[in-house]
Amino acid sequence: MKRQFNKVIFVKHLQDDTSKKLIDGSAIVFLLNVAAIGVSFLTEIVLTRTLGTANYGHFTYAMAWLNLMVLTGRMGFDTAAVRFVAEYQERANGSLLKGFITRSQQISICCSFSLSVIVLFFGYVLMDEATFRTFAMCALIVPFWSLLFIYSAYLQGTKFYALSVFPQQIARPLLIILIVLMINGLFNIKPNSFHAMLSVLLAVVSTLIMVRVFFQNKVHRLFRDIRPRYKTAYWFNVSFQLCLISFFKIALRQIDIIVLGIFANASAVGVYSIAIKISELTTFGMMVTNVIVAPMISQIYARGDKELLQNTVSSTIRIILIATVPLSIVMAICGKWILGLFGADFMIGYTALVILIIGQIVNSACGPVGFLMSMTGHQNQSVTVFGSSILFNLILSLLLIPPFGLIGAAFSTSLTTVFWNLLLSYLTWKKVGIKTSVFK
Repeated sequence: MKRQFNKVIFVKHLQDDTSKKLIDGSAIVFLLNVAAIGVSFLTEIVLTRTLGTANYGHFTYAMAWLNLMVLTGRMGFDTAAVRFVAEYQERANGSLLKGFITRSQQISICCSFSLSVIVLFFGYVLMDEATFRTFAMCALIVPFWSLLFIYSAYLQGTKFYALSVFPQQIARPLLIILIVLMINGLFNIKPNSFHAMLSVLLAVVSTLIMVRVFFQNKVHRLFRDIRPRYKTAYWFNVSFQLCLISFFKIALRQIDIIVLGIFANASAVGVYSIAIKISELTTFGMMVTNVIVAPMISQIYARGDKELLQNTVSSTIRIILIATVPLSIVMAICGKWILGLFGADFMIGYTALVILIIGQIVNSACGPVGFLMSMTGHQNQSVTVFGSSILFNLILSLLLIPPFGLIGAAFSTSLTTVFWNLLLSYLTWKKVGIKTSVFK
């Protein structure tokens, strides 16, 4: 059975033409991500028009809490799945693969269900009826959405890239649009935040069923009869550290905004938030290639082929920079005009935008350093780096924002981005033996 499993699933070695493989895989993911951006934008338009300003505000607030709950509910097993699924494939270890898939679902269900119960209890005690109804719907969504993230990661780890992206990023928001319009049109009901959350629940459950069917047909049937082995403590420890990294990244995205809100006015915060979102568009190439390269790093590292891993990393960085640099130049040249699309008042954020773009170029030039650490078992060092980066960002924000405002916030963010990228680049060279450089 193990020989058959090895033959069917695992004997798919990476070839030396890593650039071609990255480009071919990235092309599909690129098109899907472009479609996902369009669908996301369409979803926001439909929701704002059907819900109205007040209800959309309540919905957005509830979604912010829901995203945090789902992050907690999946406990980092989505990122861990990309690593371990790819690693156990490469090692032809079907028993550990089946054990990880089984245990990761069990832990995620327990954590997300417990969190849902806590939210329901405190919501019932502390919230008014209307708010509680919306948050009760959030609590119901958490277990299903957590599993959706994890199943998508299974598919990414087994290199079914399109199947890992399409249901979550395209099918789910399209279903939300469809359900909201049905509530509004067929039932002649004016949707509110509760109806929007109900739409999210139905869309998430439907998408989870879709992804599970894909997984059962493409992957699970191939090791159905294999007896699982478990390393629960080890898996949980790794996943928990990856979960901490995710929380730290969220904190890094919010510290400068919070400090700016304390020392400046709401208008400055709004301008700066838009500048951040525009600057992050320059990293689109990195986001796309990371989907492809993350499982590749895990597989190649498991094989012990350091030369191929270096070639893969260098090829990835070249592709990222080819996508990032021209886009960054366009964004910098047209930045004032782009900001003006949001209103004349937003054009004052141009200098801050340019500073943020420079930071993102450095981020892209360092390549997939975060995945290099987490996919090779050095996630504990990443936790230390991101934890210290939060302190570094807070100190810079307190020093630069009071006297310089928007520009101070931009410098704080960009310098922090450079700080953690250079630290992780040094650690990948020291711990993994890989240089995050365009040169092999």
